[in-house]
Amino acid sequence: MSSHPEHDNLSLPTVGALLRLAWQAFREQMYTLVREAGYDDLPPSHVLLFRYPTIADLRPSELAEQMGMSKQGVNDLLRQLEAKGYIELRPDPADGRARLITLTDRGSMLMEAIRTAAKQVAAEWARCVGHEQFEALRGTLVRLTAEYGPREAGPSRSAEPNSSQRP
Repeated sequence: MSSHPEHDNLSLPTVGALLRLAWQAFREQMYTLVREAGYDDLPPSHVLLFRYPTIADLRPSELAEQMGMSKQGVNDLLRQLEAKGYIELRPDPADGRARLITLTDRGSMLMEAIRTAAKQVAAEWARCVGHEQFEALRGTLVRLTAEYGPREAGPSRSAEPNSSQRP
């Protein structure tokens, strides 16, 4: 042990680091399941665009802002998704110069595959740590999201429906 206790704390991961590491593990497991479901034509960067809340009816500039990416980077990803038949970029009726992201049938099926994969990973994690502890974690995340989360999380600002509706 160090003679300076404050240095010992530097080796412990912060809550933010733990959330990031957990998200990376969750994302990797989810991506594997999505590929196994037949969506092996998309790299993780594309799959990550299909998230809660949906990208449908967003302008590419809004998506870029939400994701902390450049408009050019998001537009490159969107053009690739459009070429593969997952989305369409349609004129915004409110502003003819702007475009809106629209999910195609194939994009909607991918969205459902991602949601199914996320449920499967969550169920596996619940089995790993115990359902009660997992639900406590989920409840804490919902509460923190409601208090501090982004506006795009929806009216209730919770990340998912309540646990009685989820595995």
